[in-house]
Amino acid sequence: MRQFSNAMPDRSGGKVLPPNITRREFLYYVWAGSMILAMGGSAAAAALFAMPRWSRTRFKHFLIPFYTLPQNGDPPMLYAPMRGEPEIWLVNREDKLYAHANICTHLACRCLRWNESAKIFACPAHGTQYAADGSARGGPAPRGLDRYEYSLVNHAQEEIANTHKGEPLNLTHYANVAEVQIYPDRLILGMPRPY
Repeated sequence: MRQFSNAMPDRSGGKVLPPNITRREFLYYVWAGSMILAMGGSAAAAALFAMPRWSRTRFKHFLIPFYTLPQNGDPPMLYAPMRGEPEIWLVNREDKLYAHANICTHLACRCLRWNESAKIFACPAHGTQYAADGSARGGPAPRGLDRYEYSLVNHAQEEIANTHKGEPLNLTHYANVAEVQIYPDRLILGMPRPY
């Protein structure tokens, strides 16, 4: 058994104990332990930040009852299903239904507000303005609002029409619509702004 030169004999049985730790060594161990914890926490935070965030709505759709949609000339309705899922502005202009993403195309701010007196969407962050149809009207945005694809569904849950071509549907052409099915994973980019 190896003995230490500065070890003190134990009074109970004469066994040799390891040397006492100095204050400097103790503080060094505390410092080293806190640095390891800080680096581990930083690495874990960076790994969590780098991981993709998969939405619960991926490959899913929203069903909105037809009678809850805004009527022609009504103010747009903000549809927000659950926290963490995309918010959708539903606009009915001249009986055409638009499903705009609540995301400003300038810097992706999620704070669009409808201004009823001016009949525009406004981003309070940087002043971008959009018309009800989603076209950019002013401010730094490079293009109009992005839209979600949607389809009209009848009472038998059969698809009547869809916006896969990109144009909004005219609601007066379809008589037996029960629900609107919005696809949050299918986004139609807004029209580029003419400069």
